[in-house]
Amino acid sequence: MFFELFHPHWPFVHRGTFRIRHEIPMLVQSMVVLGLWASGERGARCAAVELHEQLNSAILQQKEKWDVSNEVPIPQAGSWPLPIYQAILLHVIFSLIYKTHGSLGIDLKPSGLRTDTELLLKCLIRSCRLRGMFYYPRILQQYQEPAIAQYMLVSIEEVKRFNIALYKVCTTIYGSTALSQMVDGASMGNILLTADELQFPLPENHELWDAGTQSEWDRALEGMSVDGLGEYREEEWISKQARMMHVLGNI
Repeated sequence: MFFELFHPHWPFVHRGTFRIRHEIPMLVQSMVVLGLWASGERGARCAAVELHEQLNSAILQQKEKWDVSNEVPIPQAGSWPLPIYQAILLHVIFSLIYKTHGSLGIDLKPSGLRTDTELLLKCLIRSCRLRGMFYYPRILQQYQEPAIAQYMLVSIEEVKRFNIALYKVCTTIYGSTALSQMVDGASMGNILLTADELQFPLPENHELWDAGTQSEWDRALEGMSVDGLGEYREEEWISKQARMMHVLGNI
């Protein structure tokens, strides 16, 4: 239900490689919550709220596994807990939808929302920032271990799409102009996520990303080239085009 009803609006979990038995419970539960809610059925939505509360407790109890927002030195080494971060972002999105009593749709509009999920969102953004997850050379480094090329591509795409979804949540809630404002003596741009930080190319390999069956996966691989996979392609980074992208509304 999640992939049919919610995923089209927020496609940052890769459907083709998702295997429920191999995923962490936190991610699966966050997806179930949104799938139940998106169904629109009263009983399903009540179940979604109950599961959401359980998930909230789990996220807080496991904070030491994912929150590095206050750690020194900067923890850029080691593998990233991306499934946990995906779960938290999905959790934040549901909190925004539910706590506005349905005045926000799945796309989170209208914007300008302030909720008690703000602290969780800030910790998530700072943790990703400190790990270097918005920086393309670090993304490539994270997935440079020997692997099948197409799975490397999917992993890179998953990080890029997660980052963009995180950025969209920030700008939809606070508005792009709010990121330049000051709160308690600190710039909102230093707290939240700005387009200038998106130091990686736009999502690509769309056919591979959207493949939901083996035949679609095989077709996407036909003629696919991995030449230049390790290149930084700095001139293509979103941060280099941030001002134009804001104007065009393409981010």
